[in-house]
Amino acid sequence: MFEVLIAMGIFGMSVVGLMMALNGVLSVAKEARLSREARLQMENRIALLEGGEIKELERVVEIESPRMTFVETVRRQSVKREDREVLEGFWEVRIVAKWGTGDDETEEVVSFLRYAP
Repeated sequence: MFEVLIAMGIFGMSVVGLMMALNGVLSVAKEARLSREARLQMENRIALLEGGEIKELERVVEIESPRMTFVETVRRQSVKREDREVLEGFWEVRIVAKWGTGDDETEEVVSFLRYAP
């Protein structure tokens, strides 16, 4: 009887360990899915800002499901050549994406220069 009790205890501890490992795997998979979704949204926003007319812009876009916030900024940028001559017509496009909940919030930034005289 004592041996059966010990075997059940070992089995119970194994099950608890497996459940904890499964919970960790599921949370990592959820974070990877949210990260992939945020990157796809950022690529779409970059494509929209790359084409067409460009103008000064600062806006916040919030998506409810999954909860994500994008801050899009477009502003003029002065670029200097090696001989210190200032080149005009460059724009900095910057997108900041934030997602997650509470203390576990993730942020990713994408920025690039676009030439549009």
